[in-house]
Amino acid sequence: MKTAVPVFFLFFSLFSCAGLEKDRSPLIPESTRGFEEKKARSETMADTHTMRYEEFENGFRLLLIEMPESPVCVGTVGFAVGGRYEPERRSGISHLLEHLLFRSSSDNSAVNAIRRMGGSVNALTDYELTYYHFTVLPKYFEDSLSALIGMVLDPDFDGNDLKKEREVVLEELARGKNDPRTLALSSLVKRVFPSSPLKNLVIGTRQSVQSISLDDLYRFHDAYYTPSNMIVVCAGRLDVEKTARYLRARFETAARSPVPSVLFGPPILAEHELSRMIPANQAFYIRGALSPGRGDRDFYPMEVLDLVLGSGNNSRLQRRITAQEGITEEIFTFRHTLSDTGIWTVMCSTDPADFERAKRLVTEEIELVRDGDLTQREVDDAKRALAARELIRLDSPKELCVFELENIVFRSEVIPVEAHLERIGDIERQQVLEAARTYLSSENSVSVSLLPAPAAHRPFLLLKIAVTGEI
Repeated sequence: MKTAVPVFFLFFSLFSCAGLEKDRSPLIPESTRGFEEKKARSETMADTHTMRYEEFENGFRLLLIEMPESPVCVGTVGFAVGGRYEPERRSGISHLLEHLLFRSSSDNSAVNAIRRMGGSVNALTDYELTYYHFTVLPKYFEDSLSALIGMVLDPDFDGNDLKKEREVVLEELARGKNDPRTLALSSLVKRVFPSSPLKNLVIGTRQSVQSISLDDLYRFHDAYYTPSNMIVVCAGRLDVEKTARYLRARFETAARSPVPSVLFGPPILAEHELSRMIPANQAFYIRGALSPGRGDRDFYPMEVLDLVLGSGNNSRLQRRITAQEGITEEIFTFRHTLSDTGIWTVMCSTDPADFERAKRLVTEEIELVRDGDLTQREVDDAKRALAARELIRLDSPKELCVFELENIVFRSEVIPVEAHLERIGDIERQQVLEAARTYLSSENSVSVSLLPAPAAHRPFLLLKIAVTGEI
């Protein structure tokens, strides 16, 4: 099972089992011929795709995408719930429930059944979304979909299962203590987001995970794992009509059940400059900024801005800090978005002697773009690279399912790939500059310095880590 890369820098990603990773391909391809060929092929294939979206009166939603050229079928069952829905004293309950749904008291579990058919099955927990997915050969698709739906809607885990999976999650948490950088980052998040649920790790804390009872889990499941809060997205070489009939028969007449409502307030940065000593030899600089959510008009301009600045080997930060200055070989950006907010960060590690210089260069490049130093060619190159990257990514039935599932949950809409590419193509330079001015301002950013502690202080830091789990 996987826990998504959550929202604030690597605070959360370093604690996660895995996550929603971004492609780190170069910003500007050497040639666009391959991209143009793939674009033409994608448009041709799109003519043969059948896409069906339905929403029942009880709230159940389904999206089926027939891809005749695909050798496999992918089924995804999602629920609009995650870490952002949890009370602090029960943080991690979504993730623990995900673990338990994979552990059945019966030896003939749905997971084992799918794997016996040669398929793969997994799950992911994020802040506003938890989903379960499988990939199988087409002849096993119907049985696998039925098995997965039964697994998530009709759990049969017991106290022994809870005991075992609680230990698994606690071990995941304990592994995070082995990396001082992880602890430094995670211990700072509460200072940055003191009043937001985003401060809580999706995986939870040792105290919260230990306090979650069997009754808590079943009550949580009954509240959120209902047809009214459920989205099924399937893609690949499947029979759309047949699958739609099956889902209608199973869910169309299900009663609508009220889902507990949660109002997400805008996160507020409580601090803009943070520094910590860590028991490590390298220095680390992180610059992060709150960014637009999936439904915001600035979402696509921010995607382009990410490629211009740091995502890819030809980005401005890569060219200047890595290629020209030679300060570090480890610099990258990270971007993660939810329904109403997101985070964009850049992180680099350096020799302590080069730390201030690296910090200055990162700040300079961000300020240059924010002040209007952005050419039309940079925007065009970034748009072309982004479109190419998305074409490659969304050619996979699994990635397409996740893409549309997030669109439905975060945007309340389905966006065909062609429309997605058109939105990228319509981005103008002025929109990118406006996004830079809005989201990369000092008022909307936080600067984090992680510096090596003197050798004499490191034993005390390590002892503090062992006792408190924080730096």
